[in-house]
Amino acid sequence: MKPEATQEADSVRIGESTDYRYWAFISYSHADKGWGDWLHRALETYRVPKHLVGRTGAFGPVPRRLYPIFRDREELSASSSLGINIERALQQSRSLIVICSPRSSSSHWVNEEIKYFKSLNREDRILAFMVEGEPNASDGRAGVSLDQECFPEALRFRVGADGELSQERTEPIASDARKTKDGKVNAKLKLIAGLIGVEYDALKQREQERRRRYLVALATMAFAVALAMTGLAIFAFGAQQEAQMQAKAANTARDQADGLINFMLTDLRDKLQPIGHLNILSDVTDKARVYLDGLPNEQLNAMRLRQRALMLSNLGQVLQAQGKLSDAVDAYRQELKITQRLVKENGSSADSQSDLSNSYNSLGDALRDMSNLQDAIDALRQASEIDQQLVGRDETNPAWQYRLALNYRQLGDVLEIKGSLPDALDAFNHSLTILRALTEHDPSNAKWQRWLSVIYNEIGDNFGYQGKQQGALDAYQQGLAIIKALAEKDNSNTGWQYDLSVSYDRMGDALRARDDLVAALESYQKSLNIKSALTEQDRSNTTWQRNLAMDYEDVGDVLKAQGKLVEALRAYQTTMRMCKQLADRDKANDSWQDDLGSSYGKIGDVLLAQGSLSEALDAYQQGLGISKALVEKDKSRADWQYDLSVSYEKLGDVLAAQRKPVEALDDYQRSLKLRQTLADQDRSNGGWQNDLSLSYEKVGDTLKAQGNLEQALTQYERSLSIRRVLVGRDRSNLAWEHDLIALLTEVATTQLLSGGNDKVAEAKALLQEATGLAAEYNGSDRQTLIDSINKASRSVMPGHAPY
Repeated sequence: MKPEATQEADSVRIGESTDYRYWAFISYSHADKGWGDWLHRALETYRVPKHLVGRTGAFGPVPRRLYPIFRDREELSASSSLGINIERALQQSRSLIVICSPRSSSSHWVNEEIKYFKSLNREDRILAFMVEGEPNASDGRAGVSLDQECFPEALRFRVGADGELSQERTEPIASDARKTKDGKVNAKLKLIAGLIGVEYDALKQREQERRRRYLVALATMAFAVALAMTGLAIFAFGAQQEAQMQAKAANTARDQADGLINFMLTDLRDKLQPIGHLNILSDVTDKARVYLDGLPNEQLNAMRLRQRALMLSNLGQVLQAQGKLSDAVDAYRQELKITQRLVKENGSSADSQSDLSNSYNSLGDALRDMSNLQDAIDALRQASEIDQQLVGRDETNPAWQYRLALNYRQLGDVLEIKGSLPDALDAFNHSLTILRALTEHDPSNAKWQRWLSVIYNEIGDNFGYQGKQQGALDAYQQGLAIIKALAEKDNSNTGWQYDLSVSYDRMGDALRARDDLVAALESYQKSLNIKSALTEQDRSNTTWQRNLAMDYEDVGDVLKAQGKLVEALRAYQTTMRMCKQLADRDKANDSWQDDLGSSYGKIGDVLLAQGSLSEALDAYQQGLGISKALVEKDKSRADWQYDLSVSYEKLGDVLAAQRKPVEALDDYQRSLKLRQTLADQDRSNGGWQNDLSLSYEKVGDTLKAQGNLEQALTQYERSLSIRRVLVGRDRSNLAWEHDLIALLTEVATTQLLSGGNDKVAEAKALLQEATGLAAEYNGSDRQTLIDSINKASRSVMPGHAPY
């Protein structure tokens, strides 16, 4: 199978081949012959990336190809001495690959081949390739039957000096080709990485790049044909009057060009979108525009008008992903004009109504990104009304049900930004009901599964804003399970990878709220790793860049909570640099400006904790300037009002630390006024209610520091009434419970300072309430709270403490 001349000519492969004839020996059961054939062919035809060839891997120079590969039962079929030839082939093989399945685990010959290879002192060169069953099922695991074992016994135990199996366990190097795990392609790449001693990622990136090049080539070919067709069509137009035959040829050319343009705007777009390269999608749109703009007005029939609308829709998507929101809205408005015209001309046909709904939907999405919330809501409601009418025509049409679900989701998103949490949750639940029904009807539809995951995340966010942390965590876990399964099926799909990173973000938020900082940091880091890879793949996608910056901020939040201030500052500074690059790129993008203002505040927090007060004050003032400008631009934005309240509070914190109580009190009261307005606007928003109670406490602390105990107690009592309601609403929220216990202790201490027997009695009652809550509190800082209660109790009753 391997001519000697080829071996001598391949200097790269010679590095290790002087002792071995075969790159690998494939051992498998006869029942797995199909897998053996596929793997043998896949390995021998695989070409190692050029930039790796010749480099020193873990086992010597990296080869160009893995040739030859030995298959035991195929190459020895004519042998009269099977045992001798197998041993010789094993001796001449660098590695042993075992195709693992319940059949191979019970195969005597597979087991013997593994034992013999191990006796050659090459156990570290055995690679398991799982195709069916469960590893180590024979150990007895819940939910797994013993007959599902896929690892042969010799693979699970070491071979002793006598050549027999010992009782010492070993963990084989394994790749998993099962559909629910790595899948065939990724498992093959992991196997090859193990054979040549390089990192799996090096081969995986090359595979993704190969696929990207294929799609780019496909697009380029389509463009070239489109241009040729365009030229042919134009030529045909000029010759149309010459003869009837030429007119017929012109019509044929136009039809062919129209068909190709339609392919570029629909099928080709759908193939290109998953690889995430906006520049390719932009090229598709540009080529379509060249053709459509070159047509005379009299040639713009209904089909070509629809193509123009599709072209504008694609253009809007690219511009929106690049952060060029004003241009994107312009493109979508032009698209809407065309679809409205087509509806007027074609009546109420389902296709025309469907296109009109899509136009309103795209426009509403871009208007939301531009912070034009009311116009966004109006557009999305228009889309929802159209889709409800379509569903009413035919309730069995899954496409219309699906789009109605997405419209409800987008509407809920905008309502949430406006601060209408109950209305938003209602919209999300409508979407969830529809998507659940669709996925139950067809569980194989990946697109529906993906959006079901997104809706669970949206519902989790809504619960989180209300302070219902357990409900948020449950929703996030359901969303993560769905998208993780999709991403593992195809990790080259950038859309699914991005959604997986978002789910990890949400899980991190919920875990942090439950004070599980280690798990939260792990979840945020997983998200960050995914987004880092995505942004490397497509640096033109500003959405990915923006969300990567937010991941660094999340990591910084956890590090700060863990007391790792230096590491937290480094993460926040990375966020700030990325946000500043985006904000400088487009100063009209309000979301990017808002992100930059938030990052200044985070940096100020760490500087304040480190005692660098003047630097912290400067950072806070930078953030305040941005928040003020945004609120001045649109006073209806509840989220910007909230950000401004945070900026004032942070300024108050640093001024208080600088012993400037009068100035600090002014800023705390400005923050309090904003938060009172927000809390009155939506009493279901637990986050806003919690922040209002915090503002009362900050004002109270400042008044107490000035010796004004009575007014301080008034502020504390207002905060206390809010905190009691919040804890009663959700006992699973450890942060709220902690703050209530701490506040009860603080109020009791302040009452004792103000003097009077009635104050002592009130202080005792408050401390008893704090003691009861602390007994059930299971946060990591429980002992600190207990120590504070004990200290205050000794002030009331010297020598006595409840713990």
